[in-house]
Amino acid sequence: MAKSDSCICLIPLFPLFNSSEVPLFQQMTKEDSSLLFSTLFENYIDVLNETKENCSIFYMLDKKDREHLPPEFIESLPDIHWFDSYSADNEIKNLNDKYFKKFHNNLIIFSHSMGVSSADIKKIFSLLEIEDESVFIGRDDDERIALLGFNSYNEEIMGNITEDRNHYNEILIKAGKEENFVHTLSNFMLIEGRDDFKKLYTELSKKESLQYCTQRMHEKFTHLFIEYKELLK
Repeated sequence: MAKSDSCICLIPLFPLFNSSEVPLFQQMTKEDSSLLFSTLFENYIDVLNETKENCSIFYMLDKKDREHLPPEFIESLPDIHWFDSYSADNEIKNLNDKYFKKFHNNLIIFSHSMGVSSADIKKIFSLLEIEDESVFIGRDDDERIALLGFNSYNEEIMGNITEDRNHYNEILIKAGKEENFVHTLSNFMLIEGRDDFKKLYTELSKKESLQYCTQRMHEKFTHLFIEYKELLK
């Protein structure tokens, strides 16, 4: 089978919609923790809809979310790929066998991130569009990896990515050993703690955030900012 152009895989590292399984975010209730993480995921649906020409998109969700999706979400995403997020590294390896090999360029986005625009995605794929093996690493200011692109799957780099994603320098060393062309950007966010929540509030207050977060999603986040304003102090 001839390879198509590009593939994007949006991957959560835990259940998002099942409030009994979603990890608590700071002092948020389970329902609001679910709202935070599911809104981050939903925002990517809007962003990726702008990039779907010549690009296949795979939306992954944990199997424990299967019975908890709101009807409107199911309508917007008729083709969901269910997996076990607690075995994400094995699942990503399986994705290579099932999907990644079919495409020239692949991009994995961790769904609890923010700051990726359709323009960023086009730029990333243009960086990967070379004959030699190439890797793109998108990180936040704390050097945690939010997204990873590649034009050739590499077990050394990808084999333990859900753990290694918190160790940017280690991934960089692994990529360098394999003689890849390595491209990096550091203007992304991961929402994992209080400081991340404060930064999300600050960045979404800027007009340019509309490039990567729609007005509809802004309104959902605003509810959380008001409800948990003590986290912004």
